[in-house]
Amino acid sequence: MDCGKIFKGNDYNKHTSCISEAEKYQGHLYQGSKNSKETVAQIWLRSCAEAAERAATDGSLSPELQRLLPVICSLENIPRKKKKFDNFMKNQGDRLSQQSSEGAWNYISAIFVANKEAVEKASAASNSKAAAKKKTTQAAKKVSFSTCNR
Repeated sequence: MDCGKIFKGNDYNKHTSCISEAEKYQGHLYQGSKNSKETVAQIWLRSCAEAAERAATDGSLSPELQRLLPVICSLENIPRKKKKFDNFMKNQGDRLSQQSSEGAWNYISAIFVANKEAVEKASAASNSKAAAKKKTTQAAKKVSFSTCNR
């Protein structure tokens, strides 16, 4: 995979998804796979990146969390499960308190839940549109078939 994007400085950290070569070179002719839904892991990574961006401007966060969230989200393989996340945070060193670990988990997971619900709503809407289109196409085929047989 290579989307051909050129990064300046550490901008590559924010780049969490790429396009395939087929999509890049085929342009508007690209059909894509039928399983192009965003995975839970991709939603989690996007939520972590969003949390890191929001942390600087969110006045409701403690200064420690404002400093900590971008650091956490710059690390690789951030666990999606609470118990593993807590262990991951403990292994980051003695600079983290249990309270800051809990606050980071709550902040990132709240963003994750919102993003996941948005993806599910969009998926449900596209599925209902596809089902309606399929019903319309089937009805049109029945009508054209019945008129041909007369």
